[in-house]
Amino acid sequence: MKYLFDGFELDLVTHELSREGSVIPIEPQVFALIELLIANKERVITKDELNERVWGGRIVSEAAVNSRIRSARQAINDDGAQQRLIKTVRGVGFRFVGEVETEAITVTLNAQPTPTPLPTPNADKPGIAVLPLKLLSLDTRYEPLADAIAHEVIADLS
Repeated sequence: MKYLFDGFELDLVTHELSREGSVIPIEPQVFALIELLIANKERVITKDELNERVWGGRIVSEAAVNSRIRSARQAINDDGAQQRLIKTVRGVGFRFVGEVETEAITVTLNAQPTPTPLPTPNADKPGIAVLPLKLLSLDTRYEPLADAIAHEVIADLS
């Protein structure tokens, strides 16, 4: 999904903020902060909720929160004085007040032809197939574990 606001585009798939086709480099926490505010623009996001959602529940200083808010405002050409897009609700939290449009992104997977099923010699008996596991994590140290699980299941079933 993409959020379009004030000439900016926040792309949740590519994890990029851009304006007029130019990518604006921002830190991951700043991206998460902007996304959180835009996705919940109808309400105020409290500082506790910011800690929970942007910092994963870690308690951070008021200065750290203010620093990320300032970075988010700079990235989208806003400032603390005007508060055109990110409004501070004193003593409570922050709210995105700009106009936002959403744009769905269509993802096309590589279509592969359906394989022709092989004839089974024992068609009257139930069968089972164990497919290899695909590691979704970027941490490759667990890759042997994903391979081993599939092999163990096959060995136990046979």
